[in-house]
Amino acid sequence: MGNTFSSDHCKQCGGRRTLRHTGRPGEYCSTKCRQAAHTERHKGLPPDTSDFDRHLHRELDAACAEIRDLQHALRTPAPAVEQPLELLLQLQRRLDQLTPPMVGRTKRLGASWEVIGRLLGMNKDTVRKKFNSSVVQRALTRAHIKGPATRSAPRHIPPAVPTPPGEPIGPPPLAMQAAPSARPTPTPAPTVRTPNPPQTPDPLPDRRTSPAS
Repeated sequence: MGNTFSSDHCKQCGGRRTLRHTGRPGEYCSTKCRQAAHTERHKGLPPDTSDFDRHLHRELDAACAEIRDLQHALRTPAPAVEQPLELLLQLQRRLDQLTPPMVGRTKRLGASWEVIGRLLGMNKDTVRKKFNSSVVQRALTRAHIKGPATRSAPRHIPPAVPTPPGEPIGPPPLAMQAAPSARPTPTPAPTVRTPNPPQTPDPLPDRRTSPAS
């Protein structure tokens, strides 16, 4: 009954096809026509790179945040001595981990190993072995298990505050800095000294009278 409403001509080549009395109604006269029709349906569609794109966008967002942390560390007047170098190395490690997914995406879009090897400074055999499908898939799987891209918070650096245009970057001048608050020292009460009363000198003996003998 399924063949009642089906055409007796092949949808691919237009030739007459053999009608079957049982099973699913056919549309093509042979396997060759069916495969050719499938190829034509998918010929105009671009390759699916959504798995690569999700991973790359997530990691690049985290890398942009690490670049902002590095810039803030360089603008900080007194950061930790090793902080800028530590942030730079962390950024380099993240970018190096993006190479396998980016190579896999480029290959899926149709680039040859010769082109990819020339961009990476390798020959086609070396780049094919170093970035084979298992290596690329392992990088995507590791990122999927690890979850969303996270970045370690910078140490000894306060969160970045945007500086309005026209204002200098750094601490304010000494004249504009507020004096440190200090508790006032109580002033001792002055000591009042009472002057001594003037002493009256003893009267001198009268020389005109002689003592009785």
